[in-house]
Amino acid sequence: MTQASIRGALQARIDEDETLRLLADLVRIPSPTAGEERVAAFLESYLRESGFTDVRRDEHNNVLLTMRGAERGRATMFLTHLDSGGVGSMEEPYAPRVVPGAPFGKSGEVMRGLGACAPKSAVAAMVAAARAVARIGLPRRGTIHVAAVTKDMLANHQGPRELFESFAPHVDRVVAGEPSGNRIVLGARGINQLRVTLTGKPTHWGRPTEGTNPLFALADVLVRLETMPLPSDLILGSATIAPFEVRTDALPPRTPEHVELLVDRRTLPGEDTAGVVRGVAELVGSAIATRTGVGHATELVRAMHSWRADPDGQLVREIQAAVAAKLGAPLETTYITFASNAGYAIGEKGLPGVAIGPGNIGDIGPTEHVETAGLITAARIYAAIMEAA
Repeated sequence: MTQASIRGALQARIDEDETLRLLADLVRIPSPTAGEERVAAFLESYLRESGFTDVRRDEHNNVLLTMRGAERGRATMFLTHLDSGGVGSMEEPYAPRVVPGAPFGKSGEVMRGLGACAPKSAVAAMVAAARAVARIGLPRRGTIHVAAVTKDMLANHQGPRELFESFAPHVDRVVAGEPSGNRIVLGARGINQLRVTLTGKPTHWGRPTEGTNPLFALADVLVRLETMPLPSDLILGSATIAPFEVRTDALPPRTPEHVELLVDRRTLPGEDTAGVVRGVAELVGSAIATRTGVGHATELVRAMHSWRADPDGQLVREIQAAVAAKLGAPLETTYITFASNAGYAIGEKGLPGVAIGPGNIGDIGPTEHVETAGLITAARIYAAIMEAA
């Protein structure tokens, strides 16, 4: 979609400068996972000062804006999150700047800063859209929710689950904000993070043969995990498995009795969490079968649902019609290999859902940035969907 095609009826309704200011203000506030209180309080205050009256923040710092029309109708939730990734090696992470995009491979300007791409560009765009449609007296029917939840990086759908428990909003469909280059996301891989525990008999380092060291068994497990057969999908690619942390209870000068291995298993639509856990447990048992005195257990730590939306389903068709009518052309579609909170709406609540958002997952890192034009386009897309809801 070209910039020319989006300069239509929604142009006057989106305050571009205010949207950029809001994004900059959000970036200035650190929002680590489970430490989102400051940014949540800012967003709540901002929404109230913008004239919205139904704004709530729960004890977990999930923020919910609700706009109700005079007539009954469907309820659409625009869902994103508040926590951003760690600082890492990023310089001046909380000093947002609009700079030329050429050094980042972009043709226009970008805003740089931690969270500028994900998730705060989606937050700013959704709020800008809500402000725009409210200016013209919408919604006339139905309900629009804008939800900014916490703890997304815990990879357990904890934020949206807590929000629904706190407020019990009625929702018929969900549009999640994910960095997709403003394309409609039709599916995503899920997450199953597992803990594999191996047990042995501790002994003094100088007398290793008198005990059973589970670290040797761990080596066998890691070799088998590296070559574990995994399912694949024509669009989403292969499921993956990635060991990422090892913990032991070793106290010098004794070998460990317990060794814990944390494993990230990315899942595909149709995979069952219980089956994933069972498959890893069976692999571990087989890998250490010849090691006398070593016990093992595998348990689920956290999970996010994989999901797939029907490209010809009612939700996608209605979004495309609304966007084409207001912005001049329908959106491209895509799939993402990372997990999305849309999986909570689809997998646990049984709701139709998709994801759309500014930025790209590859733009997150030490030079995180989002194209300013893409931010404004996202606000127009969200506003078009809200207007047609």
